[in-house]
Amino acid sequence: MKHVVIGNGESRKWFGDKQYEVDAVTWGCNAIWRDVMVDNLVAVDYGMQQEIYESNNWRDIQCW
Repeated sequence: MKHVVIGNGESRKWFGDKQYEVDAVTWGCNAIWRDVMVDNLVAVDYGMQQEIYESNNWRDIQCW
């Protein structure tokens, strides 16, 4: 099974809705959910965790 990991820097610039249709499990971090939904969302910053919680997006994606 393929996995795609999208960070906050260069790797995020190329990733958009068109690339989301890749046949792979997607992992993203922090505020990527504002632009595109991923399969797994990782956030270690408390402020970002709170924002994700308040947005209710944690109900639709696996959060770590």
